[in-house]
Amino acid sequence: MRKLFIAVALLCASCAGEPKQEIPLLDKSAFEQKVGDATTSLYTLRGGDLVMQVTDFGGRIVSLWTPDKDGKMGDVAVGHATIGDYINAPVSRVVGAAVGPVANRIGRGEFEIDGKKYTLELNNNGNTIHSGPKGFDQVVWKVAEQSANSIKFVYESPDGEFGFPGNRKVEMIYTLTPENELAISYKLTTDAATPVNMTNHSFFNLGEEGSSVCGYIMSANASHYTPVDENTLPTGEIAPVEGTPYDFRTAHAIGDNIEAAGGYDNNFVIDNYDGSVKSAVTVYDPVTGRTMEVLTDQPGIQIYSAGSWTGKSIGKYGNALGKYASLALETQKFPDAMHHENFPSIIVRPDKPYTHTCIYRFGVK
Repeated sequence: MRKLFIAVALLCASCAGEPKQEIPLLDKSAFEQKVGDATTSLYTLRGGDLVMQVTDFGGRIVSLWTPDKDGKMGDVAVGHATIGDYINAPVSRVVGAAVGPVANRIGRGEFEIDGKKYTLELNNNGNTIHSGPKGFDQVVWKVAEQSANSIKFVYESPDGEFGFPGNRKVEMIYTLTPENELAISYKLTTDAATPVNMTNHSFFNLGEEGSSVCGYIMSANASHYTPVDENTLPTGEIAPVEGTPYDFRTAHAIGDNIEAAGGYDNNFVIDNYDGSVKSAVTVYDPVTGRTMEVLTDQPGIQIYSAGSWTGKSIGKYGNALGKYASLALETQKFPDAMHHENFPSIIVRPDKPYTHTCIYRFGVK
């Protein structure tokens, strides 16, 4: 059996006199591999009560340790233990990754900017998802800066890469704050008009790896959502959640209506959007007492309950990753925005950089 963990982080408990708790960190050498012209690596950040490990392959978050109601640390980021698993046998191609230049779906894999048409590779029921077969999740990002609690990744995407126009430079910063937040900031500049809609695609489990998220209590500051067709492509309607399985305005268990919804994989429209950072979703696990609040300056959030997971993939701690074994909360603009004039535009031009803030705030109760 391969050795998964060799590094150990010692964290002091919050109460004086309590013994230190050992946190087994992922083996850095298991994330060192040649990918294209670059060699990947693994980086460890600490801030507040949080400890996080990220790899430059796709800017992935591979582990995120937070305390439960008893002060016991646990890894809430679902993923794998080696870079090989992320490349060859991931439970999801985008697990833990920075997704772009356009996350989510583009209808028919085509769009038009200023009268010029562009065609992308199709990889999702006749449409394009997460920029096609390859995107920012499949490249090795450069580490521009690193401190004890923060890391700055940069990536330069040439004109035409993945089928998108413009020479683009992306800066992405992960920071662990004293308030037990994982703050993510994005900035993208371009020399030509181009669509941009980035997100982080971490899958979270606030309990034990492989356990169901259906018992979590979730609320969403969203009175509307964007309905989809049989291929999960938005119809263009912005519909009220009232009377549907998508109504989380009052907190209740994720599993209450999950079967009626066919599993959740939907864009929720955040109330009172004005470009400032607002609370979008709050999740609470009654078993561990862990809470997670998602805040963002974006107008939407995709809630995905891993309904397509089959249990064939194994997580980093040896447990099967089955149906409803995690929850992705992806801050974003709306899917397929290029084909719906009533959706916020995702076209970025040279005179105004793209920016995006996402905060995952952890706590207990």
